[in-house]
Amino acid sequence: MKPMMDQCRNIEARAVVNGMNPGFVYVDHETAITATIVWVQGQSGFHIAGDPHSESFITGLETYMINEIEPRLKKLSIDAVEISVENDLWAEALQMIFRQRSLFSDNQYVYKINDFNSDEPISKHLEDTMILRLDRDLFESSKYENQKFLKQKITRFWDS
Repeated sequence: MKPMMDQCRNIEARAVVNGMNPGFVYVDHETAITATIVWVQGQSGFHIAGDPHSESFITGLETYMINEIEPRLKKLSIDAVEISVENDLWAEALQMIFRQRSLFSDNQYVYKINDFNSDEPISKHLEDTMILRLDRDLFESSKYENQKFLKQKITRFWDS
């Protein structure tokens, strides 16, 4: 599975597969994996990768979702399933797999960090910014006004 996931553009899904982020990995075959759907806990969503022509995914993924995954999501109070895809072939496959459902899709917008186009110097934006290393003492302190917000954001992505 590692070579397949090395090709995956979703870094959070790769982190789950590599044991760096919390989540779950479901595959089409136990020994000869050609496709995977990864639950990324921090995103509360799935990413699907590998072969969009995987026969077992095309014929069995919806049933598996209904019987195994959806009950698990309901226990987490999640009432919708979000699946990101690697390419248009997977988008088409999902349309076929979930043809009995009303699917909604959207675009995700990404920009390159070094592609900042402004006449203002970047340092002007950083005047009131302080970057600190977050350790347990800082995390558990009540030094900041937005401590509750900080804890919610961090524990959403890392539960340990």
